[in-house]
Amino acid sequence: MNIPSSTTSDPLLQSACKINYRHLLPIVMIAVIGGLLFGFDSGVVNGALGGLQKTFQMSEALSGFSIASTLLGCALGALVSGHWSDKKGRKPVMFWTALLFLFSSIWSGVSYGSIDFIISRILAGVAIGGASVIIPTYISEISPPSIRGRLGSLQQLAIVVGLLGAFLSNYGIIQLAGSSSAILAFGEEGWRWMFMVGAFPAFIFAVGVFFIPESPRYLVSIGKEREAIGFLEKISSADAPQCVGEIQESLKLKPTHSWRDLLDPLTGKLQPLVVVGVLLAIFQQLTGINIVFYYGPVLWVLLGEMFENKNRGSAMALSATALWITNFAVTLLFPICLKEFGAGMIYAGFAGVNFIAFLFVSRCLKETNNQKLEEAGQS
Repeated sequence: MNIPSSTTSDPLLQSACKINYRHLLPIVMIAVIGGLLFGFDSGVVNGALGGLQKTFQMSEALSGFSIASTLLGCALGALVSGHWSDKKGRKPVMFWTALLFLFSSIWSGVSYGSIDFIISRILAGVAIGGASVIIPTYISEISPPSIRGRLGSLQQLAIVVGLLGAFLSNYGIIQLAGSSSAILAFGEEGWRWMFMVGAFPAFIFAVGVFFIPESPRYLVSIGKEREAIGFLEKISSADAPQCVGEIQESLKLKPTHSWRDLLDPLTGKLQPLVVVGVLLAIFQQLTGINIVFYYGPVLWVLLGEMFENKNRGSAMALSATALWITNFAVTLLFPICLKEFGAGMIYAGFAGVNFIAFLFVSRCLKETNNQKLEEAGQS
């Protein structure tokens, strides 16, 4: 099915266009449960650490690695999920991410050794890394350009709510048990229940994914234009066939779902836009934001919008992988550098990186507000 594109302005941006929020928002709210789990699994270990160390008699080094190991899983999850979502679709990746959240939450809670626990946290990291790629990608692809930024920010809100939920849940368990190492119920320590609480939203997420549609841009990429039109007609009064025609135009160079798609065919090097995305992710971590506060929310919105349709998943995956590897390095090296150089020198270094990042963003990053995804990557 080939739908001709039009040279008129984007139908989703026309003033007469009405957005069906009653249909769109429930879909987005199910998707951002992945963001809530992202935040919860990132923050839950803070309250459990004391009990974990006592139960497994962990050294400082081993307990530190048990936390940092999650970030290695994040890098792996980010690397795999984007490429897989380009080949198999956004929904299957979200479903498997939900199952990983569910399985790793239970495994972390019932683990009976430090190695056992570390493996469970690596799996949790794979889920977090997958969510960091697939959720903003999915939201950006189902959202009209005029509200894409606002809907994308719900993912960031969900991450913060997840972090808050982890802290409140941990606090409640400590109040009931007396400490994270004390027995709470069924002969199990409080710290174990801190992790297993995450299984409940993970189950809801896994079930909810069955009731949301596939991304219309992915549907067009596999030749299911009629399904894509049906979804677009439900969320907006815009000309859905025209929208699909524009998506087809952006996909006229059919993606091969290979990492080679990210290379410039003339130079054989990474495409400039992909380099910008990777450096943006690295700078976001080197600014020291994870030492002060856990995430910079604008980053995921930008990464979800700035790449072309034909390789968005893979480009997002590479950028997110760079972010998680840098996050791992910063997390691992910060205590060592703090002892060696002191806080003043470290934060002076962060300030220098912030200045370089400011110059980089102001010169290399294009504005994406109100831009069609089909225009991404165009000069």
